[in-house]
Amino acid sequence: MKIKILGLLLLISFQLSAQNELKETVVVVRPVYSSETITFFKDISSALMKNGFVGSARIMRRNAQGVFGSGFIYKDDKDAVYVITNKHVVHQAKNVNIEIIKAIGDTVKYENCRVVAVAQNADLALVALPENVKIAKSLHLAKTAPVEGSDVWSAGFPGLDGKPSWQLGKGIISNRSLQNKEVFDNDSLSLIQHTAQVDAGSSGGPLLRATDNNNYEVIGVNTWKLGGRENANVALPVEAIENFIQTAINPETFVPSDALNEQTAGFVAAAAKNDYREVRKYVSYQYVYHVTPKSFDAMLTKISKDAKDAIFAQFRSGEPIEGIRSLIADALVQKVQKYAGSLHFSQADLADTTTVLSFDFNGKRYESQWENEQGQWGLSDFPILQVDRVVAKNGIAYDFDYDRSWWFRRHIQVGDYTEKSYEIGHDMILATYGFLSTEILWGKYFRPIELSSGNETQSEIISDPFFSIEFGLGGQLPFRIASCYLIPYANVITGMRIGEDSGGFFTGFRSGVKLGFKLSSNIIYIGGDFKYHIPIDFEASGKFKTPITSIGISLGYIY
Repeated sequence: MKIKILGLLLLISFQLSAQNELKETVVVVRPVYSSETITFFKDISSALMKNGFVGSARIMRRNAQGVFGSGFIYKDDKDAVYVITNKHVVHQAKNVNIEIIKAIGDTVKYENCRVVAVAQNADLALVALPENVKIAKSLHLAKTAPVEGSDVWSAGFPGLDGKPSWQLGKGIISNRSLQNKEVFDNDSLSLIQHTAQVDAGSSGGPLLRATDNNNYEVIGVNTWKLGGRENANVALPVEAIENFIQTAINPETFVPSDALNEQTAGFVAAAAKNDYREVRKYVSYQYVYHVTPKSFDAMLTKISKDAKDAIFAQFRSGEPIEGIRSLIADALVQKVQKYAGSLHFSQADLADTTTVLSFDFNGKRYESQWENEQGQWGLSDFPILQVDRVVAKNGIAYDFDYDRSWWFRRHIQVGDYTEKSYEIGHDMILATYGFLSTEILWGKYFRPIELSSGNETQSEIISDPFFSIEFGLGGQLPFRIASCYLIPYANVITGMRIGEDSGGFFTGFRSGVKLGFKLSSNIIYIGGDFKYHIPIDFEASGKFKTPITSIGISLGYIY
């Protein structure tokens, strides 16, 4: 009995020791932002909020206040020490602070560690610890793929009351070969879906399995939670980590000027395809930081129709920086597509962190600037598109490509033959400048009558309750004025009315103007109009009765 108890105590001791060692190989990753970047986050947060992208605005505000994620320690075959994490944890920072929180509660900090590289097609990043750092413990990558249904552990430092808090969660592999282009656009590798606990701040932490000697090995990097499913978390597989490391830790084959020339050639090829998604890969974060709240508003009004839904979806799903990169890429495509065949960059002989390259475009020579960010060259200044100077063009809004609107209108009486009514209606917008309308009205029709009493005649206004349905065909001409829209319109109307005195068919017209304000990708407006319609008396061979006039005030939503 004593031997059994001793064996159990030894087993528990080994497990506690393994978990303590694990905790010292999983780290907190804090991106370091410059004061200019923090100012950008705050300014763009306000612009995003104004345009209705509330989630993205909050993310930018949190970035300005300071954020953190997780990562784990990895050693290469030369004993160089790195931290592997997610690209989205560090992708706007040149340097990060690494914190190792030991089992006894002490914290070891390494400040301003360089982001060596980020993966182009996966959410992975590599951070180098200082060369003089000696760390005994690190995690090893698994050599075999996980099995569905097997136990796994997620490790990291998700936030608790705004501070990183250690968490080791247990679950199973629920799908070892998940394919989902929304989260990982790579046909050659599959994702791992698992049920081990993942929370905000867990991003970049390892997905682990236990080994025979009571240790842990890495089978993936935790990255996302799947929406629409319960307890469905996603990790990048170990194959993706190995491929990334082989590319990132290989200084012998890296020639900065060759890499830059390869990027400029790729940018020219992407521009020739007129595909903003291809061009986006060449837009640096430094280019993004040139965008101002005013130019951001202007760029939103200039998005191409093909890109609009996808870019707005990025802002709504909480990807503000990638959304702005897409905005810039779409604007670049629009600027160069007509003369894309004439775009040609000079070859770079030498390349520093920031390199100026000449290029030819449409018969003229310009100078561009390229930035080496986290091991990737990206365009940071391009005189064809100076993103801090983009302004919304006032005048006819040719890009007013909305489809529908709903509105509520209140009509009041004008003159002797008039009406007071409430209206709910819907417009189907046709190719920007036309629309079909359908509306339901209810209210009272007013008209004067003469009452005779002896030799005296008196006028009196009587009212008649009514209900009607109207259909219209009209045109509009939207103008953009700064961040607002002024939309004059007119349409012919016809319909049928039910009422004691004013019932029957009618025809007429309506004209007015709307003043619209952008709310996210849609528009709210207030408007005023004048309505003139004439009841038709079919009993009198289709003759018209006395015209009815009214003026209205409306509130609507265009989407």
